[in-house]
Amino acid sequence: MGFFYTKKSRLRSFKSDLVFVFGSFTSLYQVVNFVTILEWFEKEGFEYQAVIKFSSYWGSVDESIFHALTRRYRLRFFLDVFDFKDFISSLEGSDNVVEVKLNSSKMFPWSSRTVFVVDEGVSVFRTSAVKMYRSWARECRSKNKSPSMSLIRYVTFFHFFRFRDRIFGGIRFSMVETKLGKFYENEDFVNCYKAAIGNIGAHLKFEPDSQATIKNPCIIFLTAPFELLGIIKRSDVADFYKRVERWCNSQGFELLIKPHPADDFRSGGFNFLKSEVPAEVYFDRLDNISGVIGYNSTSLITAKVAYGLAAYNIVIDEASQRKYLDPGVDRVVKNFCVPLELIG
Repeated sequence: MGFFYTKKSRLRSFKSDLVFVFGSFTSLYQVVNFVTILEWFEKEGFEYQAVIKFSSYWGSVDESIFHALTRRYRLRFFLDVFDFKDFISSLEGSDNVVEVKLNSSKMFPWSSRTVFVVDEGVSVFRTSAVKMYRSWARECRSKNKSPSMSLIRYVTFFHFFRFRDRIFGGIRFSMVETKLGKFYENEDFVNCYKAAIGNIGAHLKFEPDSQATIKNPCIIFLTAPFELLGIIKRSDVADFYKRVERWCNSQGFELLIKPHPADDFRSGGFNFLKSEVPAEVYFDRLDNISGVIGYNSTSLITAKVAYGLAAYNIVIDEASQRKYLDPGVDRVVKNFCVPLELIG
């Protein structure tokens, strides 16, 4: 990890005392990124105590994952926001406090805390504020809500925060970084990330929901909230999955479907994996996985970069989707994934 001199000095000073690390997250992907930082802290010899406030954005999660993490790391989960705030208030005045935030979070220049920044997912590579707003507005409509701000205000805030973060941003720790327009893999992050996933998988049962055959070479299909986002109609989902299955069978592979947490489709006779388990646990624990298919999914990047699996990104080129597809996201996905056009 490359840090500014002042950040390096501050991190060195932590080794002489206990460090309190905290963050607030809404998805398991974000939690795993947080735990990846804890892995790095241990690797560097830091003594720490960590706290997470968790509130799922996409529905229920397997809480046994939390239990597995608390057994392995010096980590505590808060599900009540008031208990979490009381705990954080008790840290006021302490110098050895590290806050872990998402890339989209506010950064305050007057804060005395050291801040680590982790990615929300592939969306961190977005470059078009207009397309970000369109995607957000579409998501709001799918939940019968209205966007809380106008397009003009959203775009203004987007550019203001981006400028601000260049000056006051935290220490970014992520799997893929950009330098001079090129993508680079962060080996430190990858090693710590895989260790964190291994620790989660070691404590979980990850059998498929259905009686799937997972002894033969197979490909995992990572679904998305296609219906929720207006990409595919509910009545067309089974046919779409059948097209994916036919392509896998034509390549000599069985298909396992890993549903997105917001995807409740479970019919059609397909072999479904548990939606509550991070996809990376399957990448790590199943040694007969030959590749991964998805649609602009963050886990496609982790499959390729961290686990060396072939990653196929489904091409959905309808005009209705092009107005939402961010050019930055499109570029990073094309850099690591093979485009897959499903015919028939």
